[in-house]
Amino acid sequence: MAYKYMMHVFCNECSVPHPSGIVIECDELLASDQSVGDIYDGREVPQEIVVMLGNYFTCPNTGKGYMQRDNRQVFLVRIA
Repeated sequence: MAYKYMMHVFCNECSVPHPSGIVIECDELLASDQSVGDIYDGREVPQEIVVMLGNYFTCPNTGKGYMQRDNRQVFLVRIA
């Protein structure tokens, strides 16, 4: 069974994690309070996440763009 997770990215502008709009599927049931860095510690990080770490996001609170390259500041929140 595959679980769906929305990637939430910690914002460097307002210090709040925001949903990225990126959904990934995973066969594992993951704890939603763990960072991607913690979840995949010692394992290969899925390509969807690696690609996302190179994206710019817009903070909905400030309107400023930011990039989050630290996978310990990216979280997977279960949506289905």
